[in-house]
Amino acid sequence: MPDEKFTVLIVGGGIGGLVAAISLAQAGHEVTVIEHKSRYDNDDGGESGQGLCLTVNATKCLVALGLEEDFLGIADGGQDLQIRDFRDGSSVRRVTTLNGHAMVHRSDLLRVLVRHATKADARIHINQKCLGMIEHDSGVGVMLQDGRCVQADVVIGADGIHSETRGFIEGSKSIDPVLTGHCTFLVDVPKASMERHEASKQLYKDGRDPFQFWIVPERSIVAWTMTRHNRYHLQMNDHTYGNGSAYGEDEEKRKGLVTTFDNMDAYRERWSDSEPAVTELLEETTSVTKWRIAELPELPTWSSPGGRIVLLGDAAHAVPPYAGQGAAMAIEDATVLSVLLSNSEVFSQFSEVARTYEKIRRPRIQGFKEIIYANMSRWSQTDAGAQQLSLKDSAATECDDVKGAWATEKRYRWIDDYDARGIALGLVAAMRK
Repeated sequence: MPDEKFTVLIVGGGIGGLVAAISLAQAGHEVTVIEHKSRYDNDDGGESGQGLCLTVNATKCLVALGLEEDFLGIADGGQDLQIRDFRDGSSVRRVTTLNGHAMVHRSDLLRVLVRHATKADARIHINQKCLGMIEHDSGVGVMLQDGRCVQADVVIGADGIHSETRGFIEGSKSIDPVLTGHCTFLVDVPKASMERHEASKQLYKDGRDPFQFWIVPERSIVAWTMTRHNRYHLQMNDHTYGNGSAYGEDEEKRKGLVTTFDNMDAYRERWSDSEPAVTELLEETTSVTKWRIAELPELPTWSSPGGRIVLLGDAAHAVPPYAGQGAAMAIEDATVLSVLLSNSEVFSQFSEVARTYEKIRRPRIQGFKEIIYANMSRWSQTDAGAQQLSLKDSAATECDDVKGAWATEKRYRWIDDYDARGIALGLVAAMRK
């Protein structure tokens, strides 16, 4: 392929799509992003359930794009993971990560990404959808919701678990997400509410650093203090949620994955065995965001036959969120794909770019799947004693990087040391020789 600049259409203006837009636009490509939402969230950053934790494997990709200063302006930094006893809040174990992590509000991060994408001359169109696309020898023809037909050299589908782009890829278009039976409740509690009770007041203070984690029979909690928004954010996971009967729900009649849940009496009862700080903060909560967890069965391919339509992030490999790496996986995907497209001269055709992208990324995604499924199994246990034993086992130093215990320094090394940009550039350099 010649060393040239492409017209790139990115379907989906979320985190992965915007990172790809920045990287490709900075490299001189003509980039357009279409996003179906009518806005990028509210300006106050107060939406429930918007907390993200990004580890260094993701943040190093952002730094490479020149986002470091703006990112540090929105992030709360942390170094440790504090595992707490669900019954009384006592410390079970403290894990020191190699490089720390950054907690951000999703809407804050999106605003930073939008700003840098437009600064790099990428065009972003909100309230826009793709109705159809056809790959041909010289590009991809795309029909947009507003009736326009546009041409692109490459289309990147970064449009999430319910990807419309996936529907135009033979072999993958008939594969739909499936429910896992797990459910995550997203809870944001204002600082003022946390400070009404002594235990939750201390929890708010402790949650600035380290990151907090509890394992409860059949459930788990991940939480931290979002100091820049004066709120405490919890992701409360019920790993035996099923059809929601424990919460007075009947999920057989529901279609959406994310809804507001306000039956707080049932909710408090389900979590009543948690430590006082948690039960206190739930008394101050009138509703939560319910997120039924679905996953995407493994796709036979992430790209069209000609390699001009390519998927990334949840559109390609949506998995349950129980490794805290969903956004990071999309950022890594976007970084690798962008580097390969920006070094097109080492490839014979677009299909070779797409195959190389998958060759790099699939093993990494599989590693995260093994972590996630091991966590889901461990956290679904009904026996509190067995769970506490698993917490002690997590301190074992002989654990395999991927398949071993979930919260070890060695595990963090496997996650943090990955350099998506460096791997892609290294492969390109080897192909040039």
